[in-house]
Amino acid sequence: MKKANNNIGILGSSFNPPHLGHKAVIADLLKMGTFDGIWLIPVYFHAFRKYLAPFSHRLAMVRLLALDFEPEKVKVITIEQELNKKPSYTYDVLAALKTKFPDHSFSLILGSDIKQDLNKWHRIDDLKKLVTFHFIPRKGYEESPYPEVSSTQIRERIAQNLSIEGLTTLEIAAYIRKNELYSGE
Repeated sequence: MKKANNNIGILGSSFNPPHLGHKAVIADLLKMGTFDGIWLIPVYFHAFRKYLAPFSHRLAMVRLLALDFEPEKVKVITIEQELNKKPSYTYDVLAALKTKFPDHSFSLILGSDIKQDLNKWHRIDDLKKLVTFHFIPRKGYEESPYPEVSSTQIRERIAQNLSIEGLTTLEIAAYIRKNELYSGE
């Protein structure tokens, strides 16, 4: 009998833009067999962010990132866009996923820097009943094997007309150039 692939890691992010840190985390989790699959969920409306590139561009870049993995292992999910809520809370997204996929178990993949702020999250006690938390080490908080790169760093370099080589994939960098994203920040 075929094993069900329903132990899913959820990597939600603004992906503004996706970078090699995201890619390394995904690759590691798949290599270790931590999850049957990883679903990438780009934020539709972010409660705390002043500027996000349009969702259509961030979605396209996440899809480019996902191309580096087996399609049955890494999927891009647009549930936040479907919910169309302002702001978009993690609890609402996971509750919708649990309703849509009742046979799946979900783990929320988070940077270790988030641990100290979880108590401030919307409906955190209810969220803990829906999912488990899988923390990824972040530099500055604990020893981390992942590249020290951030979306903010990429945006700042683009705004200063500096190279982003080695910070994101070549395909994403080409997409950013072609669509002139982040140059006006």
